[in-house]
Amino acid sequence: MRRLPRPNRLHGARGGRPGLRSGRACGVVVMTRTNELSATKRTLLERWRSGRVALGGQSIPRRDPAQPAPLSVQQERFWLLEQLTPGTSAFTLSFAAWLHGDVDAPALGHAVIDLARRHESMRTTIGLAAAGPVQEVAAEPAVRLELHDAGSVPAPRRARESLRLVTTALREPFDLARGPLARTWLVSLQPDLHLFAIIVHHLVSDGWSLGVALTELRVLYERHAAGEPPALPAPVLQYGDVAAWQRSWLREGRWRANLPWWRDRLAGGEPPALPADRPRPALPSLRCHSRPFTLPTDLSRGLRDLARLEGVTLFVTLLTGFVALLAGASGQTQVAVGSPTANRPHAETFGVIGVFINTLVLRVDLSGDPTLREVLRRVRAVTLQALAHQDVPFEELVQDLRSERDLDRSPLFQALFVLQNSPMPELGFGGARMEPVELPSGSCMVDLEVHLWDREPEIGGRLNASADVFEAATADRLLRRLLAALEMLAADPERRLVSEGAMRGGRDAVRHVL
Repeated sequence: MRRLPRPNRLHGARGGRPGLRSGRACGVVVMTRTNELSATKRTLLERWRSGRVALGGQSIPRRDPAQPAPLSVQQERFWLLEQLTPGTSAFTLSFAAWLHGDVDAPALGHAVIDLARRHESMRTTIGLAAAGPVQEVAAEPAVRLELHDAGSVPAPRRARESLRLVTTALREPFDLARGPLARTWLVSLQPDLHLFAIIVHHLVSDGWSLGVALTELRVLYERHAAGEPPALPAPVLQYGDVAAWQRSWLREGRWRANLPWWRDRLAGGEPPALPADRPRPALPSLRCHSRPFTLPTDLSRGLRDLARLEGVTLFVTLLTGFVALLAGASGQTQVAVGSPTANRPHAETFGVIGVFINTLVLRVDLSGDPTLREVLRRVRAVTLQALAHQDVPFEELVQDLRSERDLDRSPLFQALFVLQNSPMPELGFGGARMEPVELPSGSCMVDLEVHLWDREPEIGGRLNASADVFEAATADRLLRRLLAALEMLAADPERRLVSEGAMRGGRDAVRHVL
């Protein structure tokens, strides 16, 4: 039997269009676009979704539901970060969209409750046992659809006020012990225009999971709106099952076979030393200067053409431009970048809501004054090698390398790169069409983050620079240099990194929204 594809590629994170947002470098959406699959794979996927296909590979067993599940290594990381920065709203994911058309608010509210009943993650809080934190699952969901009417606001200000309400909810901290760790909002501007939002803590979700939630919400909503009972098959697994299995898998230690490669690749290196405007505080505030942007259509096309010509992914091509920026800003010939992978190698996990992501460290050797084309090829090689050894959890890697865990900075890398090029599921509730909208980002965990999404014909993105170490003007300058590097990569890939000034870049080629 042919196995379904492994969604562990570094090609996408948190969705393929604006509207899906993460405060962290961790969410990944890799939803399969069924109309692009072969007939055989399409049939397999539909059979899997309905529970009528056996799954290849190692099976993840169901745990004893009477026992609390341990935290996964991903959950433990977020829990520890929350203890270090209490009251923060940095570790959240969100999806927001305008709904154009009539919306049955009671049906959507019932769909939200049914979704939470299906997925333990949406009923999970974090408790403390003698051995440490554990997942506690409530019998009934506490999450509800919050309804707000903006119809009394003057028409020219309704959209802005609606976005303000949802953004305020996004920045409200979650109580991990009391919950709920998910919020849903529906703001009505007029009978045929609404703003819908899902906000969740990263402890219980990632970007892929938001895609699962939206897919199921649409089905559940349409059933309730039609007055019919929900008709979705029961989930194959719950996230607590995965967490319990992961702990057992870690104890078995098979993943340790990949540690020597990582030790050889990363030992003795330093994250890019980007010039800071001020001393780093003892505890990070997680605040950032966020700069959204859109590449011109001709530059976007040129970067895609280069990727096709070189036989590489768009991820590798865009990362090459970011690596050139980091090399120029730091003056270093060894550049380390963190990038998340979906980390769902088992088909059973495709429909599970929870946090699965694993961050890979991509260290690129830029010695020898290479051309940009050669840098691209080195980035491709490093990416493929990292994916071949991705079974090592990031936290285990940090511990093995004994990286210094200063509270003021992240280990192994201070630059993060994410390409969001994976399509979201079909968007809409009944006859209401969804138009995703990006909510503002106000936090970052590393010095510099670049998030890009492929929304043909253009490529859009956002640069986040830590406000702890950078002035706003520095964020503007870093953005200009990033776009100049991408432009030079597309126009003159034979230019050398140092001697021919590829790190310094050329004209500003960005429509920048401050």
